[in-house]
Amino acid sequence: MVGSAWKMLLRPLLVLSLFSSTIGKSSFSSNHHHQTTIRCKMASAAAAVERQITTREGAAFKVALFADLHFGEDAWTNWGPLQDIHSVNVMNTVLDYETP
Repeated sequence: MVGSAWKMLLRPLLVLSLFSSTIGKSSFSSNHHHQTTIRCKMASAAAAVERQITTREGAAFKVALFADLHFGEDAWTNWGPLQDIHSVNVMNTVLDYETP
């Protein structure tokens, strides 16, 4: 049970830590609107996947970055795993509020 709980918590963090993005502008010639295209390359054990996210010009674009989280510290006590759960809860709260 404990091992599967860790996998459930850490899998999204692993995916987040492995992506890189590039941003470029392109335009539609037919209607003269501009758009921003973000390409995310996500590394996975199976294969690299590339996805594009397109936004309207002038639309808000948010990036949430969580760094230096120190997961797994003091894992042999009750304090360490509890802090990891608190960190995940804080990240989920930020993502729910900010909707990046």
